[in-house]
Amino acid sequence: MANFKYKKHKPTSFQAKWGMLAQDFAESEGITCDALHMRVRNYGTPFQRAKRPDQFERKYGKTQMEIALERGLSYHTIMYYDSHYGSAYYAEDNPNLANRKHRYPEPVNNSRRRDNFWLHPEHPRYQDARDCKWFGDDS
Repeated sequence: MANFKYKKHKPTSFQAKWGMLAQDFAESEGITCDALHMRVRNYGTPFQRAKRPDQFERKYGKTQMEIALERGLSYHTIMYYDSHYGSAYYAEDNPNLANRKHRYPEPVNNSRRRDNFWLHPEHPRYQDARDCKWFGDDS
């Protein structure tokens, strides 16, 4: 990402519609303005980061990385537990595995994982998605 500042101009149509400058919001998200405008074009709102939630967000209301950091495990282990045992929290439910020392203080960096939840916290239905109450096809 380029390290340059955008000049502030008169209010744009983005600011009129969403109440903030596209440059400021893009900076806070760590993306470019073009990526922000593509979100609006593809999803109709700048607050939606992906087309739909992944399997972990749909099932647990958290990303795979959030569960991995919460449990102190690698996100590969979380994926393994979910695919083989049906729950990302399998070791907590099973006393034989609860005390194993396969802990990872820092998760392995992988560009295929999603760090951020698929909706931005300012999205009107963010809390419903976090509570797994809303997962329609209109997302």
